[in-house]
Amino acid sequence: LLLADWIDFPAPVWLGLVFAGALFLFLLVSRSRPRWQLGCLMLIVLVAGWANLEKTEQEFRSQSILHILHRPVRCGLWGRVVSEPERRPGRLRAVVRVDSVQIGARTLHVSGRVLCHWRDSNGRLEPGDRFFARGTLTAPDGQRNPGEFDYREYLRRKNIAGLFYTARQAPIILLSHPGRDSLLGWLFSRPRRRIARMFEEVVLPHENAVLLKALILGVRGELSPKVRERFASTGTVHILAVSGLHVGFVMLFLFGLAWLLRLRNPWKSLFVMLALAYYAGLTGFKAPVLRATLMADLFLLGRLLQRDADIYNILAGAALAILIVRPQELFSVGFQLSFAAVFGIVFLFRKLQPLLLPQTLTAPKGPLAWLAKRGLELLLVSFCAQLATLPLTAIYFERVPLVASFANLVVVPLTQVIVSLGFLLIPLGLFLPPAAAYLGKALSALLQALTGFVALLSRFEVLRLNTAPLGHAGVLFLWAAGLFLLWMLLRRRLGYVLIGLLLVLNFFVWRPVLRGNNVHVIFLDVGQGDAALVYRPSQWAFLVDAGPLTERYDAGKQTILPLLRRKGIRQLDAIFLSHPHSDHIGGVPYLLRHLPVSVIYTIDAEDEEFRPDYRPLCDSLGVPIRFLYAGDFVPGFAPARIWVLSPVQAMMHDSRFNTNCKSLVLKIQVGTHAFLFCGDLERETERALLPWGKWLHADVLKVAHHGSITSSDPQFLLAVSPAWGVISVGKWNSFGHPSSLVLNRLRALGASVLRTDENGAVIFQTDGKHLERLR
Repeated sequence: LLLADWIDFPAPVWLGLVFAGALFLFLLVSRSRPRWQLGCLMLIVLVAGWANLEKTEQEFRSQSILHILHRPVRCGLWGRVVSEPERRPGRLRAVVRVDSVQIGARTLHVSGRVLCHWRDSNGRLEPGDRFFARGTLTAPDGQRNPGEFDYREYLRRKNIAGLFYTARQAPIILLSHPGRDSLLGWLFSRPRRRIARMFEEVVLPHENAVLLKALILGVRGELSPKVRERFASTGTVHILAVSGLHVGFVMLFLFGLAWLLRLRNPWKSLFVMLALAYYAGLTGFKAPVLRATLMADLFLLGRLLQRDADIYNILAGAALAILIVRPQELFSVGFQLSFAAVFGIVFLFRKLQPLLLPQTLTAPKGPLAWLAKRGLELLLVSFCAQLATLPLTAIYFERVPLVASFANLVVVPLTQVIVSLGFLLIPLGLFLPPAAAYLGKALSALLQALTGFVALLSRFEVLRLNTAPLGHAGVLFLWAAGLFLLWMLLRRRLGYVLIGLLLVLNFFVWRPVLRGNNVHVIFLDVGQGDAALVYRPSQWAFLVDAGPLTERYDAGKQTILPLLRRKGIRQLDAIFLSHPHSDHIGGVPYLLRHLPVSVIYTIDAEDEEFRPDYRPLCDSLGVPIRFLYAGDFVPGFAPARIWVLSPVQAMMHDSRFNTNCKSLVLKIQVGTHAFLFCGDLERETERALLPWGKWLHADVLKVAHHGSITSSDPQFLLAVSPAWGVISVGKWNSFGHPSSLVLNRLRALGASVLRTDENGAVIFQTDGKHLERLR
């Protein structure tokens, strides 16, 4: 599967011939040469896995809807719902198989799957419904900025080609309704919906019911981002995903029920196996719960057949069963974390138990000793799982919660009680509503205690280790070194431990040296706004503008600060703000609160309205604000030299120039190459800059005002003569940016146009002699 993902080799005929040849050799030499037999068998499995993933990749590429997803398009869409609608805060979503789309007066017959988003006010949809709706069809975002989550790749793994957002005021027109549930809907979807409604009626307030649905049914869509973040930051987010922990709770519940029903083997094991399989369906057959269910069923099947249980064979068998049906699950974070955690517990627990658990507790005497032993064992199990999943957690989430093992000491037992009572609530809600109401109040109190405890721990940021600057190779190296040191400690080889520690210290000593001294310029994708990071590794870093601030998006919090942490930048030597509009200064307040900033350079626009006003925060934090004018030189960033070309001081109080015209214009020269930043400059100021002559020339131009027609005067562009024109613009902007006239002017000069709405972040690096575009 990995080879098929790394190497694009869509040749089913050749794969079939290799498979047939390997099978023939396997049968031919099966008795005489066992080594050849093993080699042929491995080749057969390799080709089968390769062909399996190629088949799913071919299914994705065959979707004709991919040809119209180059940019957002308003259209009408005919489609059929193929998945259970999932509720999200303020909206619903479901996978839809598209039949046709209407773009303007044309109707195109297409094939493909899209993720459809709609509001309750648009109407109601169920699996099997065929409908027509008007809205916007678009491709999912890829990796917008370095290190960010690649949503496009995530959906591609699920065979979903695009996104469709229904228009707010446009109703969904239901064309046909199946009238009855399918077998799977009747078995799983309908009971899941009924249980969810019962939880909402009995468990109050609504936030507690949402959490209970996540814990028991795996319905996590309604959880607020704040709740998810709190659980993630404390290392307890695994309880929100129905997995082995929950399946273990369910097994205990089912064995207790079998004991009450006086079932004996083999009926008891068969009852538990079938009930676990049904529970997996009730939660949507997600990879973690499938893994746990398959492992439990294989173990119980082994007992029925009176066969010895090998935990590694059971773990591998569960993985194989999932990957045969869903080969793309190998690349799922949930799949990887689930199997890594179980492997870590199985492999490490037995080795660490004799070393870390006191001998006096191996045979507990009295209830206190028994509780102490169970608590220490739970702590050790959590530590083993965290150690095994540490590289995945560090790579995918860019942090390691140091408090996770201790947090799980409280969270796991409390969750066990909540899940057990939640399962008891289901029959009570169906048959004894008064009793269910009382149990619902008890569950509400327990859920409130759980969220309160997690919220308390999440406030202590010092308990989270940020791993973003290490990179994938660094994380894997440190993890491997840690396991090696642990292994040597267990073997009592203290000399090797000392040598290992010195090797690890070398990683931190030499890593800054190996990062190089080139100057990097990253034009960030912050939507409809401007932000660029200029830095020299381990020496200095500054921002030119800081992106927008809206009700839903803070560029400083959601884009800039995470990127700075990934680059290992712990402070900013300066922030240059072109002018005081919210799409350029919105991220400043958050950055000031969470990162040391040496100085802010901007224009003297005290007569203008700052949105948002960061000046009081600068005063309280002691961050100086300096005003720049044409002719100023900003020192301290060698080998980069920074000149200010505009505004002139007389312009600041001239009513003929609006705030955009007064934008700070910076020329950053590194050796023989230059970058020109123009803020939201308009043509009046661009013409006033023409006397600068050759000083205006730059290899990379940050095109003014997001490519608006009010900027990019032809004479000004000719004076700059850029090789690249970078336009920072939002994918969904309502201003019509960038203007087609501006794009044509740039292309007529031979400049390559790079847009953040299409390319994501644009990255350059230079050593002063060579300028290279990295993205």
